[in-house]
Amino acid sequence: MAKDSITQLDMRWPKFISDSGGSLFVSENDVMKIEDKTSGVAPGFIGIIINSLTATRLGEHLHFERIGYDGGIRNQYRFGMDSNNNAQIKLALRSLISGLTTAQQREAFADECKNIGVAWMIKNVYKEPKSAFNKFFLRGLVSNPKENYRRTHGFEKADKAWLRSAKLETQLYNMGKASKKTTKNKETFRESLCMLAAKACGVEVPIVKIMLARYNSGEEKICIMTRWNPDLDHKTKCNQVHLKGRYYCAIRSLDDYDMIGSRFQNSVLWRKRINGVFIKKLFSFDFGHGLAGKKKSITNSSGFKTNDIDELLGLVNLWLAVPRSYFTAQTNNGMEILYEAFKYYQERLQVTLIEETTSFDKIVLSFNGAIRYSRVISEANKSSYIDYINEREFHFYSKAIEVMKEYSYNKNQVLRRFIRDYTAGGKKKHSIELQLRNMLSLSVIA
Repeated sequence: MAKDSITQLDMRWPKFISDSGGSLFVSENDVMKIEDKTSGVAPGFIGIIINSLTATRLGEHLHFERIGYDGGIRNQYRFGMDSNNNAQIKLALRSLISGLTTAQQREAFADECKNIGVAWMIKNVYKEPKSAFNKFFLRGLVSNPKENYRRTHGFEKADKAWLRSAKLETQLYNMGKASKKTTKNKETFRESLCMLAAKACGVEVPIVKIMLARYNSGEEKICIMTRWNPDLDHKTKCNQVHLKGRYYCAIRSLDDYDMIGSRFQNSVLWRKRINGVFIKKLFSFDFGHGLAGKKKSITNSSGFKTNDIDELLGLVNLWLAVPRSYFTAQTNNGMEILYEAFKYYQERLQVTLIEETTSFDKIVLSFNGAIRYSRVISEANKSSYIDYINEREFHFYSKAIEVMKEYSYNKNQVLRRFIRDYTAGGKKKHSIELQLRNMLSLSVIA
């Protein structure tokens, strides 16, 4: 069955443009593997997108000598780049990968792609079962690979157990994680949506795309792609961020119980240099349980609870992510005051406090439009995917409203004090700026 090289979108629907340009969907024909995925249980790989943007970045920053390319490959690549022909550019990119003849070269090329910012983590690349045993018992279902389970803490415990062997434990895990292909596809849509909802709420996330592929049976395979970010701090606990209270409302509303982790290890720090000062922001990259409606308490959300003005900042970002029609006029009027106040302090501090991003309803609309006009996704499944996405949208809104209710003027003392001091002007208004400077570790200006 022919594979779609580009997903068609009708211009009547808004087209989601990521920070890297291009549409949300990417064809599997335009993705090439450069390295195995060595962490996590979901199947996948590290790859690059075969397009002119990737080619230009590599042409500007790739160290050909360090990787060990010969002169012929370099000249062929430059010829492709100089041609301004899309087909020639793609051919030149593929020649770079085919020219990697040793494991050392492949590793060096993958490292360069990560550092340059053209590498992508592709997850949920499930495969149909091959063994006769799995074909019989799974019967059209797909699951996480057994070898991925073998690198988990659960497998380590199973390997030491005497009641049943690690081999049996692995087989049981494989069968327990099996689901319909459409269910796995929905998980990709949900995780992608949750990541973009987090971005709308002020949490830093990777640039996200979706790879459209096919199983051997011809059914669509939906895989999540996140661009590699080399500038992350994985050593510091993720609650050691500036203005950490601004993430509290987002964490509660995204409803991913494992977003933070028991040791603050499931999200990381991103240090952004602003006006000569490093601002530490929360960066999250795994939303495998987000917006799923699982009745589990969120681990360590209290680590971001400050009962201070930075929580109000997170409240504004959450409010901006939800359509105004979901709130009362009184709530919207109060939030407008907070919004204008933080815009004022943002200009004074020359640091981004308010995330001016796409609201979640527009993100959902772009997803549904892309699905509706895709030539890869079967007509029989489109309505089911769109209905599922709409359910996730309203789950997010319900959680957001639940959180917002805790910050009513009558209930929340921090909000009342902030509005009182801001509207009073003078020293009280300036004292808020001093607090924000202190929280951001900025030098104080009188």
